[in-house]
Amino acid sequence: TKYDEVIFPVNAYPTAFPVLLSGAKPVPADIDENGQLSIPDVISKITNKTKVIITVYLYGLTGNLDQLLKVVKEYDTILLEDCAQAFGTHYKGKPVGTFGNAGCFSFYPTKNLGTLGDGGAVITNNIDLHTYLLQAKAYGEQRRYKSAFISGHSRLPELQAGILNVFFENFTSVMRKKKQLYRAYMNVFERSNISDVMILRSDPYSDPMPHLFVIRAAKRNKLKQYLQKKCIPTLIHYPYPIHKVRAFQTSIYTKRNFPAAERFSKEILSLPFHEYLAENDIEYIVKSIKAFYA
Repeated sequence: TKYDEVIFPVNAYPTAFPVLLSGAKPVPADIDENGQLSIPDVISKITNKTKVIITVYLYGLTGNLDQLLKVVKEYDTILLEDCAQAFGTHYKGKPVGTFGNAGCFSFYPTKNLGTLGDGGAVITNNIDLHTYLLQAKAYGEQRRYKSAFISGHSRLPELQAGILNVFFENFTSVMRKKKQLYRAYMNVFERSNISDVMILRSDPYSDPMPHLFVIRAAKRNKLKQYLQKKCIPTLIHYPYPIHKVRAFQTSIYTKRNFPAAERFSKEILSLPFHEYLAENDIEYIVKSIKAFYA
């Protein structure tokens, strides 16, 4: 309802849209140094109107889920997991998406498991929510032409589902390669000892299935330009926290302070990361970054 509040990470502003469409109030919380929800800031934002906390596993990484689950239990809230970028990530041996009331996944082509068009899935062990979702994906129909409530059309086309099945068969081998590249990046950066660069890391208890390889870098924009001249393409994913996005330029957001997210947005840089990348490419990329700061 319009009186309910939903807490979510301030650097993942698309998460606010479904909250607003549901009629509830989005309440952004600041993040930690790795881009995950700041547990202390989440606690500071909880009120008697808080009904849901949404955690977003950006880049395939997780925060400390034990702490988050403790907060969810203590304050009796619902936990939703946005796993759009984290298909295949585990925490203490358990797959993400299975810790909260529901887990949401994206099958957009660039994701860990993607088809050739838009698509997604929701998983839950709550039978009532499962029943509702089955109806909500097709006009709220309890049965053909019998809509129980107003809803849209969110069915995955059969062609896309078929393609997804084929890609799923190769998922393990593709992700094994990406994990090798992730470890190679980590090893080369550790050997290079670049003090102006911080690598985003998942919680020590997690086994991430990385979607992107993201660093935090001093003089990020100049570094980006320098790498471009070295024929190293880079991107900035999620460059704006919600209070810097035009659609949310209202006092409810702009009057709040998100110092960690502000710093984060000015420093993040996504390096090349795909299964066709070779380890000598990684050596060249990191060597170029070190040369920039020399």
